[in-house]
Parts: sequence; structure tokens; C-alpha cells
Amino acid sequence: MSGEVTIFTQDLVKQFKTRRGTVTAVDGVTLQVRRGETYGLIGPDGAGKT
Repeated sequence: MSGEVTIFTQDLVKQFKTRRGTVTAVDGVTLQVRRGETYGLIGPDGAGKT
């Protein structure tokens, strides 16, 4: 695969605190996007894609 890496994350973790405790939304995600590549994130409304 060619092209400059424009977005990179390694071992990403995202947690949210709620009244019931901590919710882990993402755990250990590694991602790289190269110039010219297109990715889409799909899921139901209200699932936290933003």
C-alpha cells in the first residue's frame, strides 16, 4: 500500500463515566489511514459514531 499516512492511532481506548460506572466504548484499536483512502463508520442512530 502506498501513500503518506495522514491519520494514525495505536491502542486507542475511550471510556465514559456514567451513573452506573465506567463504560468502555473502544479498547485497543489501532488504525492508520493513508492519503487517498476513504473509510466509513456505520452503526445505528445514537450509537456514538461521532
